[in-house]
Amino acid sequence: MTQLPHIGILKTDGGPHPLEKWAEATANEIANLVVVDESSTSDAAKAARRAKPRFALDLRDAFEELYGKIRDRTASDLKGDSSKILGLPDYKKLASSLVSATLGAASKTQFADHFKRPEVVAHLTKVIEEDVHGIIHERRSWYADVNSANPHVKEWVGAHR
Repeated sequence: MTQLPHIGILKTDGGPHPLEKWAEATANEIANLVVVDESSTSDAAKAARRAKPRFALDLRDAFEELYGKIRDRTASDLKGDSSKILGLPDYKKLASSLVSATLGAASKTQFADHFKRPEVVAHLTKVIEEDVHGIIHERRSWYADVNSANPHVKEWVGAHR
């Protein structure tokens, strides 16, 4: 079975997670929903083994751009109003554009039917929502680190750390 590298823990040694790593982790996990028999010599299996890494790269590029927008928007919102750190972001709404981008990219591949299956859509939605939530939380954590005296930040830190 053709598996792309699983990136389980993002480690940065004191810096924010690079967007390309977030994007790669998400893209690989989603692309790995496609299972291709390594022992098959059929033309379809050969084509799928070639297409899967390309599909993951297309996803990674789309995710990196959209993750950057989410990170930038979160930082901008907090700069404008520190009380926004206390609100629950609508990460499901933000993730929906990534789910749509994923399904759109999948529809142009031989994996289109696979990504129409409800259980596959549900899993990729969960993966994307968790990663979007992580990106927002990371940006909020960075904001909290540099604004530790802010009363809104103190309240958020007490609830999240």
